[in-house]
Amino acid sequence: MSIQATWRDMSWEISPQRIASLGEISTETEVKRVSDSTSGQSKITGRELQRLSIRYFTSFEAGGNPREEYKTWESKIGLYAPLRIAGSRFGPSNFQLRSAAIDDAALDTQGRIRSGTISLEFVEYADQISTGDMEIIYQGKDIYPDISVKACEHEMHAESQADSLVLRFNDTSHQWDSWSVEQESTIEVIEGAARTGKMYIYDVKPENGVYTLKAFSIPPTSKNRTSKSWEMVYFRQLCKEIADRHGLDYEEHGVTDRLYLYVVQNNEPDFVFLDKRCKLEGCSFLVFDGKLVVYGEREIEATSPQMLLQLNTDAKFTYSDNTAKSYKAAEIVNGTRTGTYSAATQSGSRVLHKNITTPMYSDGEADRFAQNLLRLENKNQQTGTIDWDIQRDLAPGSMLQLKTFGVKSWDGYAFVYRIRHDYMAEKSKIFVRKPLNY
Repeated sequence: MSIQATWRDMSWEISPQRIASLGEISTETEVKRVSDSTSGQSKITGRELQRLSIRYFTSFEAGGNPREEYKTWESKIGLYAPLRIAGSRFGPSNFQLRSAAIDDAALDTQGRIRSGTISLEFVEYADQISTGDMEIIYQGKDIYPDISVKACEHEMHAESQADSLVLRFNDTSHQWDSWSVEQESTIEVIEGAARTGKMYIYDVKPENGVYTLKAFSIPPTSKNRTSKSWEMVYFRQLCKEIADRHGLDYEEHGVTDRLYLYVVQNNEPDFVFLDKRCKLEGCSFLVFDGKLVVYGEREIEATSPQMLLQLNTDAKFTYSDNTAKSYKAAEIVNGTRTGTYSAATQSGSRVLHKNITTPMYSDGEADRFAQNLLRLENKNQQTGTIDWDIQRDLAPGSMLQLKTFGVKSWDGYAFVYRIRHDYMAEKSKIFVRKPLNY
């Protein structure tokens, strides 16, 4: 099978089942000019949206269905996605389908369209167009015009780690050195549809006129240690209290609120404490743009995929399968109480034995902790990485539908647990894992 090109879930391919090759393709990009009333001449103010035309032939004899293909294209008018040819993005970040037509249709005696030429018109998606400029908002002011950016990498995590930003730049206006970077100073990078959200600057290092800035999504107060105890406290109450301590808004998805008889936080940072409690409850959290988001892993992994990602043999896709090292069951012990859980869909016979310091006040709570800690140990048994054109609208904690032509066993749903955007190279590295059903 040879996949020539893809757009959303549509493809042009040459295979034993279907021959629908990319026929005629033409594109046009030109500068944008406006008339200057003062000089009487026109001046260049940017560029027009890029246009793209595609025509291809399809027929019953070649494994196609011209009428159904046209109806499918018609239903997608107004949608946008990258066009990929030979596995690489062609043109801008997204093309929007503006029109679809079928020409030279040949009918048989029963009135069926046996062959025809489908014509498609695309335009660069206006909301996604990049002017070549990004915005770098430092303490509410866009400093991008005052610096020369050499590198900008934004790494986002869906669990256990804060998002990070590494920015390297020349201080071309010689202003940065005069700005006093205080703790909890904020910065945000906006690049087209992508944005880092509010980040907190932790470190700035100058070296030979080049500054390297590091920022994280969790405020510096996260390093503070806290000791506290609660009686008859709900899980949601713990989450909201920690968000409030650090000036964060709170949001949750698919979380079951649990009541605890007694909980102790013993001289540890708030987000370390919260991470431990989330793992016991089968949850994870992330911090983005000044908001703490807690979600149930099973519930999120059961949602519909955000997008289809088709990877042909030219795509850079690596995968790891550690299923042989996974556990069939878990036995969790604290004092005299033991929690157990066995996953019906998990193969093998290995049992996870774990002593935990968190008290378990009922058999139901103990068994729930055992189930969630088994999931924690097994959830990364099948992982993969995808190097792709920048995916500005893809976020960690979302679901993808993968279609691969080199590793068929990976076809299906995948959970995005980490993404690294390189804004200067316009590349994304996507980290995925296969979801569990328990």
